[in-house]
Amino acid sequence: LNTTATSPTFVSLLAGSGISLTATGNIIAISSNDALHYVESFLQTNTTDTVIAATTTPVLIAGTWEFGANTGFTQTSGGKLTYNGSDTAVLTVHASISIEPGSGNNNQDISVYVAKNGAVIAGTRISAVISNGAPQNLSLSTNQSFATSDYIELFVQNSTSTANLTVVRGLFGVD
Repeated sequence: LNTTATSPTFVSLLAGSGISLTATGNIIAISSNDALHYVESFLQTNTTDTVIAATTTPVLIAGTWEFGANTGFTQTSGGKLTYNGSDTAVLTVHASISIEPGSGNNNQDISVYVAKNGAVIAGTRISAVISNGAPQNLSLSTNQSFATSDYIELFVQNSTSTANLTVVRGLFGVD
């Protein structure tokens, strides 16, 4: 960066998440601001049914979530991921679940959603038709804005019947 030379040199730099740029005179300093936030939770061989009391009504996924890598979030074994950052940030929420209905229930139209602060986000809905004995994988990804204490969870719904659903395996995180 030299603006006074006979042939001036200009540089255009853009910092990403966790990086800051500072220009002083002819020097550009690149540094980490440690603002990266991420979290991951997982379910493995879960056998807890998510009780479906009414069709087309999203319900929080039942089961005990285990904790993975985490910085800037608080996790609960119930699957709640709470943002603890001080700055508002747009982060990517990702989830992948294997799900099946209870015994004897076939051709069930089911959906998975992300819920933020307890409210299901309709635009995150991913659906499939599933049958007992053949767990189906559903994955989703969405960008969401997080302010301090915002939290997210995963919900499922059965649009066919009140047959309970079991999320056998799942990965759920934010980065």
